[in-house]
Amino acid sequence: MYSNGNKTDTQMDTHFYYYISYIQPTIRLQLKYKGILMNGTVIFGGIILFFIISGLITFVNDLHDEVDVSYGSTRSENNTKYKSINMYGEITLVLTDVDKLKKREVWKNSFLNREMLELFPNFTDMKTLVENRLVDDGLFKEELLQKIVDTEDRYIGGLETGQSARTSLSKF
Repeated sequence: MYSNGNKTDTQMDTHFYYYISYIQPTIRLQLKYKGILMNGTVIFGGIILFFIISGLITFVNDLHDEVDVSYGSTRSENNTKYKSINMYGEITLVLTDVDKLKKREVWKNSFLNREMLELFPNFTDMKTLVENRLVDDGLFKEELLQKIVDTEDRYIGGLETGQSARTSLSKF
């Protein structure tokens, strides 16, 4: 080791390290922990990377909720023209002047169907939801209400499990 006055090289390096640390910008603050030098920039970069990945995951989940994988089209495209707002400010599904096959397709992909299935096994609320928020001029609404009643009877009677009852309602 070189001797410079009373200080050794190791002492000089340590002194130089602290001097450099003070003149660097605060974003480049360096921390020394158990001999491993952690740069503040690395920590800042890790935080930024975390937010980017979190945002990407949120975006993909939102996209997955919007896309109907079974048909390859978006649910919002299919049902926008069938939505309306009732006098209570609730979004309703309007199926007047729509043929029966199209009604079933719109119902399967609708927000109202998903909302109804979330109410399972509360059949009373399911029937109330359909009665109040589905507008139909044909037999579709009556058939759906009858399907709910029949499923309720089989479920309460023990002839169907919760999963099979939910599946039969979702396939209507």
